[in-house]
Amino acid sequence: MTNVKAYPKYMKELFKLASPMIMGSLGIILIGAGDVFVAARHSTDTLASISIANSILTCIFLFGIGLLASISPLLSNFRGSRNNRHIAK
Repeated sequence: MTNVKAYPKYMKELFKLASPMIMGSLGIILIGAGDVFVAARHSTDTLASISIANSILTCIFLFGIGLLASISPLLSNFRGSRNNRHIAK
């Protein structure tokens, strides 16, 4: 059985680790929303093109954030195993 009373502690720790990624994602989304708000005053064609570009760009940015987040644990496990490789010159 798992200890259910320990879940809030783990949730707080997980939120501390995930908060930079959450803030980055919110920043990207808010920039896109601001672009759409400004483009809405121009024309419907401009609004449609900005909206599509923002959705594509958001997917690319979130993929990049995911890659950056996955590199840190892999690198720390590699360094922690003391299996450093030296590049031959």
